[in-house]
Amino acid sequence: MMAVGDLESAEGWTPSSAQAVAMHAIVGARFSCFERFTQLKPPALPGTIMTIGYLYMNMHRSLLVAALAAAAGLSIAPVTPAHAATKQVANALGGNPVPGVCMLSREAVFAQSKVGQAASDRLKMLAAQQQALLDDQRKPLAAEVQAFQKKAAKLSEAQRKEQGQALQARMQGFQAQVNQLDERIQFTRGKVMQQIGEQAQPIVASAYASHHCGLLLNRDAVLGGNTTNDITADVVRGLDAKISSLNFNLEPAPAAPSK
Repeated sequence: MMAVGDLESAEGWTPSSAQAVAMHAIVGARFSCFERFTQLKPPALPGTIMTIGYLYMNMHRSLLVAALAAAAGLSIAPVTPAHAATKQVANALGGNPVPGVCMLSREAVFAQSKVGQAASDRLKMLAAQQQALLDDQRKPLAAEVQAFQKKAAKLSEAQRKEQGQALQARMQGFQAQVNQLDERIQFTRGKVMQQIGEQAQPIVASAYASHHCGLLLNRDAVLGGNTTNDITADVVRGLDAKISSLNFNLEPAPAAPSK
């Protein structure tokens, strides 16, 4: 449950809490695919070739996850068949409207408003551009890895170690760039969602007052009941009349916290 005054709080539009948790649910528990991947360590296998092969396999995987991240736009809660079925059940329950109790779907505001759709498309485009640059680096590096694997048996132990360590360093550098791109996408998404939320805040307050609301609930967390006092459509219309696009670029990666 949230009151209108909470829209700018940790439970409101700010994507640092509830929105961030919802964002993490997309593309295989968000980009938590990235988090899980970056926590992986090469297994304790003998030989440089095994380690190179492990890093090579995950280099492809991480760039694929980056592609999925780029495709997500501002999505924070994908519509699934189960979600649609739950919504139908909720509507079927019906019942009498509860005076003063209103509902708002923040997810729908981002997904249906003109500014939300435009911002999502721009974020996808910016992320895809950066991903293409990374892919240009990946292809020659992948070719070098394959060449090393083919000739490794003919190299001396010292040569395998020297060339393998050099390749490992380059692949780890590439992985760091992929991880940084993911951080930039997430950071930019959060800032854009916050800007849209700030634009929507007075519209939400106006709709809240015009519907004589005394309590505002997150519609997406309501299991069932009468949805007469759903102010989502009013907020989307008001936001569309106010703003239709945002101009932004990918933000730099956030600075690492000082130790």
